[in-house]
Amino acid sequence: EMILSLLEKEPKRTKDIILMRINGYSFYEIATKYTISESSARVIDFRGKKKIREFLEKEESHHE
Repeated sequence: EMILSLLEKEPKRTKDIILMRINGYSFYEIATKYTISESSARVIDFRGKKKIREFLEKEESHHE
């Protein structure tokens, strides 16, 4: 639930790309859908997941 709520704060394309990756779509399929390069799809996915990871790590350190 928390991850989905964090994704809601991201741009629609970033959210869609991350959800597509979670659902097993390849970077090729994502790139084709959004008419971007596979490299761009990888970067968008990586940066979006990195923001989520950093937020979760920050939350975890506040609860210790």
